[in-house]
Amino acid sequence: MPKRSYGQFEGLANALDAIGERWTLLLVRELLLGPRRYKDLLEGLPGIGTNLLARRLKELQGAGVIVKRTLPAPAGSSVYELTERGRALEPALIALARWGMESMEEPKPTDVLRPGWGVLAFKATFDPEAARGVHETYEFHVEGDVFHIQVDDGTLKAAQGPAPAPDLVYFCDVETLLGIGARQLSPVDAVSLGRARMTGEPEATARAVEIFGFPPPEKEEPAGGPEPGWGPAAMRATFDPEAARGVHETYELHIGEEVFHMVVADGTLRAAAGPAGRPDFVMITNVVTFMAIGAGQLSPVDALMNGQADMKGGVDAAMRCLAIFGFGRTASPGWPGSAGSAGSPPVPSRSEE
Repeated sequence: MPKRSYGQFEGLANALDAIGERWTLLLVRELLLGPRRYKDLLEGLPGIGTNLLARRLKELQGAGVIVKRTLPAPAGSSVYELTERGRALEPALIALARWGMESMEEPKPTDVLRPGWGVLAFKATFDPEAARGVHETYEFHVEGDVFHIQVDDGTLKAAQGPAPAPDLVYFCDVETLLGIGARQLSPVDAVSLGRARMTGEPEATARAVEIFGFPPPEKEEPAGGPEPGWGPAAMRATFDPEAARGVHETYELHIGEEVFHMVVADGTLRAAAGPAGRPDFVMITNVVTFMAIGAGQLSPVDALMNGQADMKGGVDAAMRCLAIFGFGRTASPGWPGSAGSAGSPPVPSRSEE
């Protein structure tokens, strides 16, 4: 069957003659991460059908968008990869992905999710200016799939597989990754809510957050006042009712520009945005430090002593807050409340030093 054409002597029409058929741009998306076997492409494009995939590959080869070659021994597999002309489509795909993400909502139960699709989302939110002077690599583990993103002085490269020496390693599921890429969820929120975990330096996390434009833009405040932000939700997710038995206290947190408080009453919790009336304990820090403490990468004691956090109020109240909300549960031994730290002195409050 002859290939259909718009029959118009114009640039856009000519481009659509080559890549405007159904599945074609998604096939290019799969190849942006590198060479793929026929089997890989079939698995990465659920629903395409083997005959249709073969036809689209043939059409793209004819248009000079992809080539087929054989890998050297011992692999010896036949793979498809983009030509220089094919790679030139990447900015257009990134622009389309950015446009599409603006109207994305929650995935439907029937929607298919693939780890590699998050790469295009990260490219769509990449800010070259924020990446000037940055030379770092971020590695992602998503349900058995591993890929990495290399930032090099304002440029970005993505590839399948692990990185030699990543500055940040992030673990999550596909839905969380795509939610992060679509700016519906920040990496900070995902870790705080227990939907992800990470290893690496907090400074690398801060740079990644800035480079990829997280957290998402603030929404307009409703007429009745601001909606509770990520803070109260994060604290509810880590709240331990058993540790809160018999406790009647209020804790106030200043995390970056967000202020919220938690009222603990004998195993129950009420968390809300805004300051508390008379808090028993106040913690003041930035988002990156707060996330590192919550992930167990930094103890509250170290954050306090290093000047990364400030804590005010009673020492006993501080210890109860840390225990109730699990701050640093996975931290290394030596901070109060962790395994092997029996008899350690309480955290000193700067307001009491």
